[in-house]
Amino acid sequence: MALILLGAAVLSGLSVAAMGWAWEAIGASPMTVHGWIALGIGVVGTALLSAGLMMLAFHSARSGHDDRVESADERIRRRF
Repeated sequence: MALILLGAAVLSGLSVAAMGWAWEAIGASPMTVHGWIALGIGVVGTALLSAGLMMLAFHSARSGHDDRVESADERIRRRF
């Protein structure tokens, strides 16, 4: 497992380095402080949103909400 995680970390680092090299190779302008702030907020916000949605999915599966699925016809018949 540690070898897989190490390989994933190395691959991620190489990907970031390649993207940085490509950014410089195309002659793009450097990112300003405001750009780095916006990027950081976007990364943290995306991570928090995905963590929250995963927590909701696990909570739903553990609490049994996924087991009590019924069709719309059954709900209508039960009401009347």
